[in-house]
Amino acid sequence: MGTRPINASRTAIVLMLTLMMIAVMTATPALATAGGDDIEAVRSEVAGTFTHKIGLLADLKAQTDNADRKAVYQAGIGELTSLRDGAVATEDDIDALWALKDRAHSIYGDTTAAADQV
Repeated sequence: MGTRPINASRTAIVLMLTLMMIAVMTATPALATAGGDDIEAVRSEVAGTFTHKIGLLADLKAQTDNADRKAVYQAGIGELTSLRDGAVATEDDIDALWALKDRAHSIYGDTTAAADQV
């Protein structure tokens, strides 16, 4: 008889922990996507990536004396600037904005690789 209250307490604790785990597992995905669904927050992050890549290419351009490399860097800067000021500024689809961020990384990589070949 002395073990009954202990078993009841254990059962109550296990049930409470189970309910808390279910609540956390249910709430976490909803909270994780809450910020991701804010179009302006995504647009700001994507535009920041473009601005950062433009700055990196501008620095590389300033560090070289090779006119052909400067032209390659300028072409990359122009493409990034055009996309940032055009598509990033006007896109209303979050997935499309994330794809544009990937595109910024690709343009930067392609530009630096092309400059290395000059």
